[in-house]
Amino acid sequence: FFFLMIRRPPRSTQSRSSAASDVYKRQTQYREMAEVNLQKSLRIKYGSLNRIFKDYKSYQKEEEQQKAKVQKMKDEQKDSYDINKQEEVLEETQNMLPNCMTRLTDALRELESWLEENGEDPSLNESEDKPKAHDLISTCLLYTSDAADDLLCVDLGGRRIIKKK
Repeated sequence: FFFLMIRRPPRSTQSRSSAASDVYKRQTQYREMAEVNLQKSLRIKYGSLNRIFKDYKSYQKEEEQQKAKVQKMKDEQKDSYDINKQEEVLEETQNMLPNCMTRLTDALRELESWLEENGEDPSLNESEDKPKAHDLISTCLLYTSDAADDLLCVDLGGRRIIKKK
């Protein structure tokens, strides 16, 4: 004897529900989740690049302030110990700039490549972060190009990339 087992739907499922409509519902849910994930991913990558860019500008500003402070101390002929300590602070700030520029360049490349892959997705057209990301990329490209003029660099097709020492 052969027994044929027929699986009944769970009681919570409506009796009129069909497998096709369940698949359609799941596809709609997955599509909505994918749209949210793309927007979230763009927001994270944009926020990361923006934060690193602000850090870089902050270090540049700090470097200028420290240079002015050291020069002022030298002009006023302050104690050599104090001047040396202030120069150490300046040196620490200057050591942070190449590291920050490397992080900025990496985050910039990551956001650019992500936008190349996903930028045409219709779900991102309504995102307010997409135009902001393009503006930030343009601004960062100017900063990375200017920094490359100051440091050792290599020119790759119009874009300057900083060489690691």
